[in-house]
Amino acid sequence: MNFQTLLIFQLAADIALFVGFVLLFILITREVRNKPPVIDQETAVQLKQMLDDSHAAAAELARTVEESRRSLKELALALDQKESRLRELLEKADALRSNPEKRPGAEDALMDPRYREVLRMVREGLDTGEISRLSGLTEGEVLLVSDLYK
Repeated sequence: MNFQTLLIFQLAADIALFVGFVLLFILITREVRNKPPVIDQETAVQLKQMLDDSHAAAAELARTVEESRRSLKELALALDQKESRLRELLEKADALRSNPEKRPGAEDALMDPRYREVLRMVREGLDTGEISRLSGLTEGEVLLVSDLYK
């Protein structure tokens, strides 16, 4: 056998192999087109479970968001009430500061029993944090009441 014969034999084998691959590709393509995709039962069950889990997680997220929104509204309302009360106290303090001769005694000026209790605790020597914890008022309110009526 010479080199030309081997080259021709190799070329013929390559062409035959190429034609075989093309025919195989055509047959596989036809087969895939004729068959609809099939999902087995186990995969379907897994997909349904994942979908159910997703719905449950979305519902829990929505519930948590709604609960957080309600908590924030309640907090905003409480802050607005405290701000209003502090404004009232500041207005009273400004009025008392502008007319020192009309300034009543601390006990007379404090209408709220909680503020009277704060003054009593200040006189006993309790610190601001302790008074705040015992009275349920913020430390800022305790300081304001204490400073206004010293």
